[in-house]
Amino acid sequence: RPESEVLFVDTHAHLEYIAQKWRCDITRVLERVREYAPNCEAVVAIFCDPGALSPSLGSWREQLATDMVYGAFGMHPHNAKYYDESMAQRILQCLEHPKAVALGECGLDFHYNNSPRDVQERVFALQLNMAVALEKPVVVHSREAEQATIRILKDNLPAHWKIHVHCFNDSEEMYRELSEHFEHCFFGITGCITFDSSRRLQQLVASVIPLDRLLIETDAPYMTPRGFGCRGKVSHPGFALAVAACIAQLRGCALDEVLGAVRANTTAMYGI
Repeated sequence: RPESEVLFVDTHAHLEYIAQKWRCDITRVLERVREYAPNCEAVVAIFCDPGALSPSLGSWREQLATDMVYGAFGMHPHNAKYYDESMAQRILQCLEHPKAVALGECGLDFHYNNSPRDVQERVFALQLNMAVALEKPVVVHSREAEQATIRILKDNLPAHWKIHVHCFNDSEEMYRELSEHFEHCFFGITGCITFDSSRRLQQLVASVIPLDRLLIETDAPYMTPRGFGCRGKVSHPGFALAVAACIAQLRGCALDEVLGAVRANTTAMYGI
């Protein structure tokens, strides 16, 4: 298990899904996170489905009441077909919370196509415009939709906008096009970086994407890292430390250097 005293933030996790898998409350989830990684300082919790955003069903207020948790609110592309004026108003209300740090995750998923592609594109653009109106950073989901994602981002966001491309596992061309156009575009690296099937991503992180463009995240309870005492377990925000350790190995640098850089990037992106 990696060890460091440098503080870090998991910039993307679904805490209520972890709680469901562990059959415990959020307080216990965060205790278990600290048991693995005492230097986990905070978590950006993602609320992006109708249930999570529901005033009666959602646990987001309870989560944001804990010191460690900040929130991002939006409509995941899987759920784009449920986006209407009432859902938009619900997201707006959530984003009024003082610990709401971003809009998202929103974007395009052309792998599963759980919502029609034209609906995904329209709802993505609507949410980007909402983010601009509210002056909120954006968390972007993009899977097998590189060119459409780039086009919609460029069409709807100013070049100075703060963007977190969540769970980045796309091409060097996408990285270059977004990073050259958007000066504050960051690329989130998950436990996927540890997978044998992620050779392209490993090469990009090792020698193409600079540290000042990276964020660490878990997408917990998904994307459990391989190795680092994580394999076979439900992912949780502490495992972002394993992501950082893998980045350090790939780049041939110290873990503390990676953690220091991504911590500064987290402040630049989210103000945390």
